[in-house]
Amino acid sequence: MAIDLRPDRRTLLASGAAGFAFAGFARSAEAQTGQETYLNEVAGYGPLRADPNGLLDLPDGFSYRVVSQGGETMDDGLLVPGQFDGMGCFALEGSRVALVRNHELKGSSAALPQLGPRRLPSGALRGNRQGQGL
Repeated sequence: MAIDLRPDRRTLLASGAAGFAFAGFARSAEAQTGQETYLNEVAGYGPLRADPNGLLDLPDGFSYRVVSQGGETMDDGLLVPGQFDGMGCFALEGSRVALVRNHELKGSSAALPQLGPRRLPSGALRGNRQGQGL
């Protein structure tokens, strides 16, 4: 006779909940020793200065430059989309860098009024997530 060692859903959930509950005790026991387990070696950059433009308060010695804002016209005639959600900077030749900004555009790629009347630059990849053309 074969024995089924697979736990049922109720046993699995109860075991997981018990493990989760006891994990908190280990952290509490560490705290009782009085020894710091983490030491913050960064003193910080100082208090923030109020930005006269009201965009971004920074500490003394820091500055920012607005690259573009949603709705502005870009060099190619398209509009800067909104809903920025990520950015990366990549080294190019010499001292040049490429700044890549991601946007969360909602809806069908065929209906992007936020890009302006031209919609897509010439030579741009045309298609939606299903690979269908616009």
